[in-house]
Amino acid sequence: MARQMDEEEDREIRYGILLSIVSVIMVAGALSPWFVAEGERYMALATWYYAPMAFAGGFISLFGSIVFHRIYRIGVIQKYRPYTDGIIGLVGSVLSMTGVILFFTLHLDATGHSPAYGSLMTLGAAIVGIFASVGVFKKSSPQIPKSSSNKKKIPRLGD
Repeated sequence: MARQMDEEEDREIRYGILLSIVSVIMVAGALSPWFVAEGERYMALATWYYAPMAFAGGFISLFGSIVFHRIYRIGVIQKYRPYTDGIIGLVGSVLSMTGVILFFTLHLDATGHSPAYGSLMTLGAAIVGIFASVGVFKKSSPQIPKSSSNKKKIPRLGD
């Protein structure tokens, strides 16, 4: 029984470490070149709101992993801790992925520029971040108690 609990905690920590690494990659990707125009690489901040959206999403995910590792404790978040660990990372990853997808659909299609490695790195990290956040959420949330329907019928008082 104790060994099974240790294995589950190890899996939970693996997802948390993966979320931390992915969050740093999202932030680094948001600061990298996002598109190439006429042979020149342009930084992500040259796009007005797509890159800051991805940058904010990376920082929100990073905040979620910091809360998961209990480096930074906030009373409101700690009260709902089993649920907030993965949800904060999930919100950040979805926000970052939304910023990149909006950049691809609105900016690149309108201008005809090609994407650079920063936007692709941020998109890949956001997708992995979604799966890592879901893994953190599943492993850190409390187990649902099993029903007693498969047990024998419990006799009532007076039977």
